[in-house]
Amino acid sequence: MIECIKTRLNFKKKFYRYGFPFAALLSLCTPPVVAGGEEDFRDKLISLGTASASGSFYPIGSKICALVNQERRTSLLRCVAYRTVGAEYNPKAVSHGELTMGMTGSDIAYAESMVKNNDADPNNDLRAVMSLYATPVLIIARREAKIVDTSQLAGHAINLGNRGSGQRTIVEGLLKNLGLKESDFSSVSQLGTAQVTDAFCKGKVDIVVQALGNGAPFYRRLIEECGGRIVPISESLINKVITANPLMTRLSIPGGTYFGHPDNIVSFGYKAILVTRKNVSDESISRFVSIVMSKLDELKKFDPALRDLSKDDMFKDGITIPLHSGVLKYLQNRSLVLPYVD
Repeated sequence: MIECIKTRLNFKKKFYRYGFPFAALLSLCTPPVVAGGEEDFRDKLISLGTASASGSFYPIGSKICALVNQERRTSLLRCVAYRTVGAEYNPKAVSHGELTMGMTGSDIAYAESMVKNNDADPNNDLRAVMSLYATPVLIIARREAKIVDTSQLAGHAINLGNRGSGQRTIVEGLLKNLGLKESDFSSVSQLGTAQVTDAFCKGKVDIVVQALGNGAPFYRRLIEECGGRIVPISESLINKVITANPLMTRLSIPGGTYFGHPDNIVSFGYKAILVTRKNVSDESISRFVSIVMSKLDELKKFDPALRDLSKDDMFKDGITIPLHSGVLKYLQNRSLVLPYVD
């Protein structure tokens, strides 16, 4: 127990800038209460890193944990969803053993899995659990800014997103492909999803770039309550982004999803996926996956972004790193063609 707390204190010092709650770190040191005679396997407590409560990760991650916890008496698993700064932070925390699982993007997971192992960091072995939903990138601008296309972004106030978030990675990549620098904008902010909503609605930020599931309440508020409009992304820019980052894919948002946008919106993005690390118990991961799959119909009804989930596709689409051996244990009786298997 003492060694566990020391480890997490060291991690806190190293990653304090990402804002991971210290109480969460300590809670991971506390083993779940298991009655005598129950099955003995590791990792009965699943700590799941999500993101801001204003985005898609936290509500969806919380719902997944709620479904898992419904079967706690028989599965012996307990799942707790923690709010973190987001997609870039989560796989790092998983790699360092501070989270059992984390929600991230397929491209970020791949990049993190390429981080070279060394003696000081021996557990950086990310594994995929399942993919969840597509997260198309949207550029939303205040109507008063009169931004018609991406060639008119310069000279306005843009939010880059907080450090450690997937949003920040996307914005930086987009600006690079547009040939723009921070100095090209009238002002630059580094607000998280929760804070940028208020700033946008008050006119302090003109441009927000984000990647969430279709129908996200965050987008609805910016568009329907705060006078935002979606800035179209040209085919040439989409092709350029995908060429620069092959892990991105072409995506679309159905017409009518957002007020004032009756036509389909073309974009690019990635799959939101769940990741864990190689040394997490096979039995824990297998039981986790089994519960989620058994309750998939309920999960699909929870959020519009999840409505097209498919049991087969969730273990193939967007899986850019090897699947965890516990997932393979669950799938061993199913005839699936699986990618990236050890």
